[in-house]
Amino acid sequence: MMVEYRRRRPPLYRLARYLRWSAVLAAVLVVVFLISTAISAVDFASGLHVSTPKSGGYNFNYTEATGFTASFEANITNAGLYPLVLDLTTVANTPQGPLVPRTTTGVVTLTPGGRSTPIGFTIRIPESTLVSTEDNLLVNNTPVSGDVWFNGSYAYIYQFGFSVAANGTWGAPFENLSVVPGTPTSADGQTTIPVSLNYTNNAVFEVSGNLTVQVIDDGSNCGPLATLPVDTPSGHGFLGVVNLTGPSSCMVPGATVSPAFLIGPVSLPLPSVRIP
Repeated sequence: MMVEYRRRRPPLYRLARYLRWSAVLAAVLVVVFLISTAISAVDFASGLHVSTPKSGGYNFNYTEATGFTASFEANITNAGLYPLVLDLTTVANTPQGPLVPRTTTGVVTLTPGGRSTPIGFTIRIPESTLVSTEDNLLVNNTPVSGDVWFNGSYAYIYQFGFSVAANGTWGAPFENLSVVPGTPTSADGQTTIPVSLNYTNNAVFEVSGNLTVQVIDDGSNCGPLATLPVDTPSGHGFLGVVNLTGPSSCMVPGATVSPAFLIGPVSLPLPSVRIP
């Protein structure tokens, strides 16, 4: 009886077969990955959620390094299975010209799984824009048009870039500012005039700082500045009264009551009124 032995394949043949199966498996995994990213991208798009804080989370500030800035935070939820990398760039314009220079958030990675990731925006506003005599942004709500550029990647492989036009309104922090001189009283060559100030904070940030008021006649200051601390949340009104005292020869009808908003070391002029 003869026994037939099956000859074993050479090592190179077996290696080639393993490589073929590995290539097939890798191709299958790539296809599965691509399908899963496509499905996840749809989930992300359908579950995309952007929110801003209902209260707080906004700030208007001044520093010597950055000047005037308005900062706020948006929360973006990534409902997909893979990370989303975003870099947002914005520009904004008012009817009078540019409101802010080009601003970017920098690169931010949104983690998957329905987690909410905060993205901070800091908009730098030139002082000349805030106090423009054509449309003082401190006291006038102003229409704003802008563009937002979205650049980034999804699952680290899908690159994208697009822009969205946006329109909104700049809410004035001192909307409807009213400066009303009261009835003056005089004694010993000095005159005191009560001045009431009221406004509504239509900005999305809190107004915190000091209002200063002074009477000016023919370019000369009539007495010292009066200071009124303010801390007005968004959407709230303010009403306050200061007493201005100076020489009776200076505190005369036609002199100007000049208010300003003091933030940090900078005094931002507000519209003035004359003493009746």
